[in-house]
Amino acid sequence: MEILLLDISNLLSHENVVKDRVASLSSRILRDGFIKKAIAVDKSSFVVLDGHHRVEAARKIGLRRIPAIVLDYSSERVIVTPYNIRKEDVIRAALEGKRFPPKTTRHMISLEGHLFHISRIEPDVRLDIKALR
Repeated sequence: MEILLLDISNLLSHENVVKDRVASLSSRILRDGFIKKAIAVDKSSFVVLDGHHRVEAARKIGLRRIPAIVLDYSSERVIVTPYNIRKEDVIRAALEGKRFPPKTTRHMISLEGHLFHISRIEPDVRLDIKALR
């Protein structure tokens, strides 16, 4: 899977974040000096599917770009749970700025007939934050 460096200003969030978690993650990224894991983003809308806290931590420390995998959210292989939330609801929440509470949705992917959390396909990276400013 290809990892792209996306401009953080183009990304849209559909969920709010936990401020303490963002602060802790920001501190860890600054201490380590690198980003450890890519996020997952819809290729059409640039809505963040997984990695909201990583995006906000990157914003907080002044990064301009973040490593991401880009997925076709319209694919039947990408599933959002709980099942009472539809993909259209996720996109609308991001576009209208009416975000869900933190950790409301879980994005899953069907691989070889099994469902896995989307983080399973987000590659580990070790990108120096100096290259992301």
